Amino acid sequence: MQSVKSIIISNIRDYAGGSLISKKAETSDGKFEVTIVESLTDFIILIVSRLLPLKKDFEQHQANRVRIEGKPRGYFQMDGEDYSRRLSGENTFEVKVHSAMAVLC
Repeated sequence: MQSVKSIIISNIRDYAGGSLISKKAETSDGKFEVTIVESLTDFIILIVSRLLPLKKDFEQHQANRVRIEGKPRGYFQMDGEDYSRRLSGENTFEVKVHSAMAVLC
């Protein structure tokens, strides 16, 4: 099992106000990107990438379902909101893509 600082799950290319997180992200493919950030330094590099070209390749995976196990009472945020208390002390959660929404233009 790998120890990491952050796991970012998204289905968009940009994160945190314009940091390029995944060139492969497609909002309509029914999958999301899982980006592994191993250290605080790597997280800072990711955030600064909105101002400078991204110099580091982060470990990334595509999935339609992910199960994450963390430390009991660990910190979790979803869409910028602290969800730590909502997990009621659980240290495992799952993220799934239910379906892609059809958009008519």
